[in-house]
Amino acid sequence: MAIVSKYRREEVERFPQMLAELVHMHESEFGDHLGRLFQALELSNHWVGQFFTPYPLARLMAGMTAGDVAAQVRERGFVTVSEPACGAGGMLIAFAEAVLDQGVNYQRAMHATAIDIDALAVHMAYVQLAIRHVPAIVVHGNALTLEEWGHWVTPAHVLGGWDRRLRRPAGAATTHEVPTVDTSGTIAAQPERAETTHSSHDDLPALAREAVLARRAEQLGLF
Repeated sequence: MAIVSKYRREEVERFPQMLAELVHMHESEFGDHLGRLFQALELSNHWVGQFFTPYPLARLMAGMTAGDVAAQVRERGFVTVSEPACGAGGMLIAFAEAVLDQGVNYQRAMHATAIDIDALAVHMAYVQLAIRHVPAIVVHGNALTLEEWGHWVTPAHVLGGWDRRLRRPAGAATTHEVPTVDTSGTIAAQPERAETTHSSHDDLPALAREAVLARRAEQLGLF
């Protein structure tokens, strides 16, 4: 209420309209829609070298670095990806699209760690990753000094039980089921089987290891 009281009624009514437009854009196609808007409005901080990678370039880079995702999932249960200067989350969204292009359900088989020193970029990344239902920890911090000032987890992180999945120590080698998509491109819903997913904290950046175990009292502070 303290935040909303700063706006006129007609301004407040625009927020759900803007959110609906953003959701529609993500439903229509993958993309870094907030990052593109941010650059178009020249809101980036060029004094600190802030630049939002154009999505086609991010998509190319993701496709080149993803590797055989299905093989990684069969071996480990899921694939992790980290972006130490995430901006609005464009590179992670592009990686999710690259995973989906291989027929793998990124919403169940991929976990992202997004870090940025700019709080506004962190908030943009959180919103877009949440809309895309990407399991992720979004950290406001410095990936070089390992300082952290806050972090938030996406709904997909919570619903997928990723705190438990990321904490589980690596066990004996086994073959895991690969969550896939059907031929229409719709993500196939598959129940999680706890015995088929494991990883180690060693797979995560230092900031994320702390975030996984930390209390989430600041979660609502994002809003």
